[in-house]
Amino acid sequence: MTNSRDTVRAYLANIGRTPLLTPIQEIEYSREIQKGKDYLEIPNDALSTQQLELKKKASHYLEKMMAANLRLVVCIAKKYRNSDFELLDRIQEGNLGLRTACLKFDPDRQCRFSTFAYWWIRQAITRALYMKSHSIRVPVHIQESYRKITKLCKQYFSNHSSVPSLEYIANELDFTEEKVKSILQAMRGTVSLNALARTDEDSSELLDFVSDSSQSPVSELEHNDLLLTLQRLLSTLTIRDQFILDAKFNLTGQYDCPQSLQKIADTMNPRCTRENIRQRLNKAIQHLKHLKEIGDLKELYLE
Repeated sequence: MTNSRDTVRAYLANIGRTPLLTPIQEIEYSREIQKGKDYLEIPNDALSTQQLELKKKASHYLEKMMAANLRLVVCIAKKYRNSDFELLDRIQEGNLGLRTACLKFDPDRQCRFSTFAYWWIRQAITRALYMKSHSIRVPVHIQESYRKITKLCKQYFSNHSSVPSLEYIANELDFTEEKVKSILQAMRGTVSLNALARTDEDSSELLDFVSDSSQSPVSELEHNDLLLTLQRLLSTLTIRDQFILDAKFNLTGQYDCPQSLQKIADTMNPRCTRENIRQRLNKAIQHLKHLKEIGDLKELYLE
């Protein structure tokens, strides 16, 4: 912590030595940057002599313009002191936004460069905060909407000492209630399964309390073997009897629930009655009971 403060103090002292630019200097520097900014990312050996000269001038004035405005970056970065980001990290991200502002500033605009650069610096810092503060990347527009929701909720709570409803939030921000729900759900925090479940001497992790619904390899093998046994047993019946058994007990799992005898009758033949289906079902079951492999079938479905 002490080393970090010393580094910040040294950085602030260093950038404080650079004088601020006058409005005339801002316009002069910006024009030189605009002339050669298209060549900044191109290798020198790919440029002509004239283009190389424009590149060198643009790079020179870009460096001078950034150096004169580094204090603006620090001023903006300090406003986000409640974040998990260190001040130097925020300054570094803000410097990237400052560079973008230097490249995009139009000297013919009737405004000071600091006014134009403020938005780019703030955007760079806030985007970095959003992108790096979540384990799962959330789109920036969702994060911006979430920031508006939290700001509205804080204001409402300070005035009413209660939490606003979804309907109120949606009306104030011109969102739908479904959109508000999706934004709040997307911004939920994540918890590591290796985190300690308690703060006392117990070293149990959250993973120790999560049930494992997956089958073991042995159980899965036994289950598959029993399914094969079921298929062999059903193959001893007629196609119609297989259909009746499957529909009545949902053996293959293709139905939402076991079908009634009347529904099976209506599906098979309009002239078929419920009593006909019951008789064929009983006959098929009696047939299966006399088969040698019926023990495995009972273990699967009657356990």
